[in-house]
Amino acid sequence: MRRWFLVASSLGVVIALSLSNPASAAATRKDPYLAFCFRITIAGTGETPTNATGFFKSVGGLESETEVVPYREGGVNDTTRKLVGATKWKNIVLKRGFTGLSPNDPFQKWAREIQAGQDVRKDVTITLIDQDQNEVAKMEFVRCFPVRWALGSYYSPRDPASPRDPNEPPADATPTDLGVETIEIAHEGMKLP
Repeated sequence: MRRWFLVASSLGVVIALSLSNPASAAATRKDPYLAFCFRITIAGTGETPTNATGFFKSVGGLESETEVVPYREGGVNDTTRKLVGATKWKNIVLKRGFTGLSPNDPFQKWAREIQAGQDVRKDVTITLIDQDQNEVAKMEFVRCFPVRWALGSYYSPRDPASPRDPNEPPADATPTDLGVETIEIAHEGMKLP
């Protein structure tokens, strides 16, 4: 019994100490940032010398992979040397709610220029914005150009062209769903700000 009482007393003191000073616990704890919004800035060039900005809810493809090149050195038979090769960058995938086609939207206009065969490369800056509209992180990508533009599928449950059974509830579009516009951008690397 006595042993149990000492353990319970010790735990009570530890719990009381941690509850009495919540500021010290919060000061050492570092939670990841919530991804509320991304501000994407296209650097102005040529005919459009000013920067263009858009806001996106989702950004993907922020990664690189460096190739490993095996090298057999003469006279060294027990191992293979590994050399640093080329770095490959994934395409950036931007997603936002679809608000319509517009000749003035800078991202749609840029995609149309590439689709028309123009080689319009621009630098792009991606800034993570927190819930208080403060900049959290910034990444800059060089010589970017859009390679894909897509709009999510829409099907009505009464549409005869719909690929599913009309008696089945709709899986793609409900009255509360938003259309999602996707823009995929290729680039030649990231530079640190």
